[in-house]
Amino acid sequence: MTEVQLDPETLRAIIARELIGARQRTYLLTDSVDEADLVRQHSPLMSPLVWDLAHIANQEELWLLREVGGREPMHPEIDPLYDAFEHPRSEPCSTAPRSAGHGCSATGSRSG
Repeated sequence: MTEVQLDPETLRAIIARELIGARQRTYLLTDSVDEADLVRQHSPLMSPLVWDLAHIANQEELWLLREVGGREPMHPEIDPLYDAFEHPRSEPCSTAPRSAGHGCSATGSRSG
């Protein structure tokens, strides 16, 4: 099999398109869920959905914007919140440390 080499701009455009598509599909899945269900911990083994969405956003920022893009952190104070080594999945949402406006609440608005 021949490996195709893409120029950086083409690769960036492909990655951006895929991430935007994934975000749009996520919105389609979550737009019909009310806030009470977004923040509820439905099972001791699972975090509230809003926490998982925030975790995805934090990881996107960490790996894509900071590591690849060389940008400064937008909210470095929340990094420990989404560190799976500090907060294993079995830890209830109510015991993880929280900072104002972050964690297991659906505060704030989406950008995308």
